[in-house]
Amino acid sequence: MLALAFLSTAAADVIPNWGVQDVWVHTATWTAAHCQCFCERLCSHPTEYLKTNLVSSVLVPRLTNGSIPRCDLVSAPFSPAAIRAVGQSSLQTYYPLAMSRDLDHMWDANSTEPRYDVGSFGYPCGGLHETSYLKTVVQLGKFIQTPSLLVSSIGQNITTQSIRDAFKKDQNLDVVLLCSSGGFADVLTSRR
Repeated sequence: MLALAFLSTAAADVIPNWGVQDVWVHTATWTAAHCQCFCERLCSHPTEYLKTNLVSSVLVPRLTNGSIPRCDLVSAPFSPAAIRAVGQSSLQTYYPLAMSRDLDHMWDANSTEPRYDVGSFGYPCGGLHETSYLKTVVQLGKFIQTPSLLVSSIGQNITTQSIRDAFKKDQNLDVVLLCSSGGFADVLTSRR
């Protein structure tokens, strides 16, 4: 199992509500389900990997009541140092950004347009610093494999139960599935 690396208690003294979440909820996305228009570059020109694989879309700290712990820090783009530590190629493959101008600029640590090319660190109080957050999201993207059932059923109707069963059989994962416009869209998993 993938273990989330929580940082020292020193951070808790500096950032209010640091790491108070009860669980991390990871969302893996079937990108095609989120392409409402081909105006997004990844929708009109998807990578080969995106055509047949789930990718990470977010990792959210949550309390047991479902809420996100309060954080008074402002979301900011991920730093160039964090992007370099994880690697542009890994981020492009496992944590792609739909709004990026193009694949060459996506996750470019030197981007002149970071609002389009670099994601924002939305959970700075969550108990992971930005580099650890990005590494964890990429690790989860690698760990949660796309069941062969999904790939072999592209363009066909399959039941949500068969998708759940495939995750259980292939990876021993209990998952929550989300649909969009009647079609499979996302897979949620959680880690304490």
